[in-house]
Amino acid sequence: MRISSIQARVTPSHTADPGQSSRSITCRRLGGVKWGGALETATRQYFDFVDRKDAEAIIRAGTEDIQAVDEISRRWMRGIDELGAYIRHVVNMVEDVHTSISNVKETLLGDIGILTCWIEQDYTLEGKAQHVSAPTTVVFRREGNAWKVGLFHSLPLPPEEK
Repeated sequence: MRISSIQARVTPSHTADPGQSSRSITCRRLGGVKWGGALETATRQYFDFVDRKDAEAIIRAGTEDIQAVDEISRRWMRGIDELGAYIRHVVNMVEDVHTSISNVKETLLGDIGILTCWIEQDYTLEGKAQHVSAPTTVVFRREGNAWKVGLFHSLPLPPEEK
């Protein structure tokens, strides 16, 4: 997968904090190269894979030593093999996945990139509509010309009390 060759798909989304703009990017120039927006593009592509339930593309987007939290079993998943098995299982359990990201902030530190954002995700699980609203952190590592996911951490929050 060549993340560097993809185009960002801009999708309207609800911003968790109405006072925040939907996009804020911080970039650092390293060796005269500015990679601004590359992480957001890679993140939007990643969620496109999720929405399409393309398990193999999701897996290819990760590093060999990727880490993520399984919120259902409340444990860390470490390594592409463990995460791959989980992803292959989960994509068969859900239907009609739709994800949007907002409140994006990107920080580049050499070959490491950190993206924080807010996700809104809707899907159907066992016939029941589900909604996730979550602050999310994705840590990327540049491998060649591609930004690959090394850490994915999303913390679904309960709905606000009215």
